[in-house]
Amino acid sequence: MKAYNEIDLSLDVLVDVMRGRAGGLRPSKPSKNGLHQYIWRMCRFHSGKDVTMPIMCIYDLERWLKENDYDYSVCFKPTPEAQAFMKTLDTVIDQILDKLKESKYGGAIAWAKVI
Repeated sequence: MKAYNEIDLSLDVLVDVMRGRAGGLRPSKPSKNGLHQYIWRMCRFHSGKDVTMPIMCIYDLERWLKENDYDYSVCFKPTPEAQAFMKTLDTVIDQILDKLKESKYGGAIAWAKVI
């Protein structure tokens, strides 16, 4: 079983994966890599590009963790290690949005208008 701190979260690589042809956040989901898919979906939500609730993207991440021998669950009864990993991903998502010059609060602003 691998530890979460072994996951490569290189900011430059992730920014390249998330960047679209126009320079901002890509409009389409990255293929195959569930970690990238999860990060992309959360970036879309937080930036306000797609404000529907990102409920199912956690399963992309869960699938990727299992396929890569990380025997942790982020969905059901997450361990303290899994919770720490999710907080790390939140920080990475904010950093990606900063690098792409996208809002970190677009989704929150859109939802605030509804509530």
